[in-house]
Amino acid sequence: MHLVIELGGTNTRFAFFRSLVEPVPECVRVIPTSRFNSVTDAVEWYLSKTPSSPVENVCLAIAGPARGPAYRLTNNNLSFEKDSIARITGAKNIDVVNDFAAFAAYLPYIPGDELVSVRAGYQDRAGTRLALGPGTGMGMAVLVRVGRSWHVVASEGGNTGFSPATRWKLIF
Repeated sequence: MHLVIELGGTNTRFAFFRSLVEPVPECVRVIPTSRFNSVTDAVEWYLSKTPSSPVENVCLAIAGPARGPAYRLTNNNLSFEKDSIARITGAKNIDVVNDFAAFAAYLPYIPGDELVSVRAGYQDRAGTRLALGPGTGMGMAVLVRVGRSWHVVASEGGNTGFSPATRWKLIF
């Protein structure tokens, strides 16, 4: 089984996947991130609530830069290292990616009628795609077609105020 965990500043989402070729999430749980004192507490909680299956791989999609060896969420005080996740899960492979990079990688599996075009006209099924969304910060990642493959370009959209904080006027 493949364990996927999305660690957000507000919520943590867990799911198992039997296959990554045609990913179908199983045993999905969504819990407020603030409920846990540590990432290892969160993983132990989820594993205690799901049917026992050997975990082969773990992917942690985190709300922040995916640079280790100590990974830290941008808008939360939680941090972890891969070794601690490996000890709890028994998995040999632990990957850490930006949360919106993970969302962008999943875009080819979302039915076309559930995607929104940001421009009028023909929807190019092979065109560049964007995963964008507000959460505790503003997350974004781009999915681009290179030959026959899709490639994710991760980005931290920002964790700043969205609107101007001072008076201003447009001059044309």
